[in-house]
Amino acid sequence: MRIVVNNIAASGTGALSVLQDFYRYVIENDRENEWIFLVGDAYIKETYIRETGNVKVKVMSDVKRNWFQRLRFDLFTGAGYLKSLQPDVVFSMQNTLTRGYHGRQVVYVHQPLGFQTAKRFSFFKRAEREYAVYQYIIGALINHSI
Repeated sequence: MRIVVNNIAASGTGALSVLQDFYRYVIENDRENEWIFLVGDAYIKETYIRETGNVKVKVMSDVKRNWFQRLRFDLFTGAGYLKSLQPDVVFSMQNTLTRGYHGRQVVYVHQPLGFQTAKRFSFFKRAEREYAVYQYIIGALINHSI
């Protein structure tokens, strides 16, 4: 089975730790499936396990360049790219499905801001702007994905 792990978004803190732990688990425990990890930078290294060569890493720094490029990939161009890899399943570790891709997808949701209602973050307050993006924009994409 060919599994594509989409985690271009991971770059620090918890998301990167989860990616690295999952990657380590795969290279230590799975010799049957073919894995292709899509990442935004060289956070993990391509590893060939014995003679099977079943784990590959594709660094997609152009997609990670800015929010516009990331949304463009997630909403428009990513489906075609994923289709070209011919996966049996896409495992998205970045909270959302890749829109327009009609193959099997699994989503790992770990961003709670889109679900909480105790605090409403504001786009107009500089200190809250990033949280507002996650709460309203990314939260809507997460809700649509699940």
